[in-house]
Amino acid sequence: MSVFYEIIPLDTLFFRGSTPMEAGQNVAVSMFPPPVSVIEGSFRTAFLLQKGISPEDYASGKDTSANEIIGNPSEKAAFEVSSILIKKNGQFYAKVPA
Repeated sequence: MSVFYEIIPLDTLFFRGSTPMEAGQNVAVSMFPPPVSVIEGSFRTAFLLQKGISPEDYASGKDTSANEIIGNPSEKAAFEVSSILIKKNGQFYAKVPA
């Protein structure tokens, strides 16, 4: 079964790599679309917040009530994000393969 979710941001989305940003530096390299793992993490976090589960308790293993649905925090998610598409004016765009 395939389910599609549309994420409508309330503000500008900015994803960047792990390169540190230094004070006075005007250049920040954006990374868009973000890796699928970032989207999986955001879905896990949204689920925890909607269910009133503390992310800290989930990560430490104190609260395992969400593990069946979103997976164990130290393992791959219990669901799969297969692609990230961008929608503009009703048209979908996919990232060109590397």
